[in-house]
Amino acid sequence: MTFKKILLTASISVFLTLLVSHFVQLHNTRVVIREVAVPSFVNNNRTTLNPAQSKGWSNTAPLNFTNAASVATRSVVNIHAHEGEDYSLFGKERYERSSGSGVIIDRQGYLVTNRHVIEDMSHIEVTLFDKSVYPAILLGIDAATDLAVLKIEGGNFDYLEFGDSDQTQIGEWVLAVGNPFSLNSTVTAGIVSAKGRSINIFDDPAAIESFIQTDAAVNAGNSGGALVNTKGELVGINTAILTKSGRYEGYSFAIPSGLVEKISRDIIDFGAVQRAFLGVGIEELSLKSATQMGLDHAHGILITQVERGSAADDAGLLPGDILFELNKQPINEIAMLKERIALKSPGEEVELSILRDKEKVTVNTMLKNVNNDTSFIMAPRNILLSELGVELRDFSLQEKEALQMRGALINKVAENGWAASAGMEKDFLIEYCNDVRVQNSNQLFELLEDIQGDILLQGRYLQEDREREFVLVR
Repeated sequence: MTFKKILLTASISVFLTLLVSHFVQLHNTRVVIREVAVPSFVNNNRTTLNPAQSKGWSNTAPLNFTNAASVATRSVVNIHAHEGEDYSLFGKERYERSSGSGVIIDRQGYLVTNRHVIEDMSHIEVTLFDKSVYPAILLGIDAATDLAVLKIEGGNFDYLEFGDSDQTQIGEWVLAVGNPFSLNSTVTAGIVSAKGRSINIFDDPAAIESFIQTDAAVNAGNSGGALVNTKGELVGINTAILTKSGRYEGYSFAIPSGLVEKISRDIIDFGAVQRAFLGVGIEELSLKSATQMGLDHAHGILITQVERGSAADDAGLLPGDILFELNKQPINEIAMLKERIALKSPGEEVELSILRDKEKVTVNTMLKNVNNDTSFIMAPRNILLSELGVELRDFSLQEKEALQMRGALINKVAENGWAASAGMEKDFLIEYCNDVRVQNSNQLFELLEDIQGDILLQGRYLQEDREREFVLVR
């Protein structure tokens, strides 16, 4: 081998060695990216290449929904309601008429469901996630939203915290939790498809339909169950499906949690919803009507009538005005306006923005109740309870089996009520009301509400065998 060939071979070897060494060094060395100066022609305010982040959006969906499902399933209950005490739990008719879901919203055992789940039923039982069974007392219903509030006795129940349905976004992941076809604790997932949806399922013109629409699977038995976000917060009560077959076809609807929270708290505190009214006749503003008014848009609600003495009358609203904002929030649909007003109570002040002759006018007014005043309305049931001065509860299933007794049990006696004055004490079991057999608290309420004169209550204390009677003279 000549000297030149030896030199060439050595040079190639050194080159290959250096190349391999550099390659290995690249793969064993952490790469550091240094900041560089941004050329002047690039927008310095741009902080990200992600358009979603630039709009303030964020992906909050977890890798799975196990945490949210775990929280929700412990707080969603199965509700069975029936008319007669001798009605079979296993009867087919009972399943078809009265099986549904409910959501515990308070550690003390307050829960919410749909009115149509328990409507016209005198006996209501609640089965928890752990299969324990409790009798439930109906505290009140709201026909305008198809909601009902129940109470079970006990304490330290698992419950769902309310989320903010106003902040729920279209496209956001949600879970529907309930008991479809008596399949307990079923969880389905979907996204929010729309908000403020009205599907005209209620006959009452005063009904409030502003549903959250989702594609989470909902079927018979899901009514009254929970719609939760990925944090496990309650954002709605599943209420309806839109279907031609009677089964789920991709469209389910939930009452927003903002409405649920307001209505349930009113019923718990007063026995009735403290509903506010603006006092106007309204219709959707079509593009044709807007064009005839000389407007280039159809944003807002057209006021067609103003009730004398109403909040709208106090504010000086007139037929022909276009209401487009309430408390600086845009109002473009009747369902949206109804929901916003339904979240308020009589006596609350609101700011209204209207268009009148193409001019923007802003006015303030105080909302009123159905009687055009600002007082709160107590339900007859709560007035009656206050008059009697008692708190009632029903026996649990275990107590019924052990004691072999039926009736309404006095759980607490107020100091200044009639019961205390008559000498009635805690743990008195009311078995008869004006000689009618009492099966539970709901039946007793119905009997008491129909009695105009004196009330005769007969029963016994749990620790005694002898019967006693007490008379309320009206």
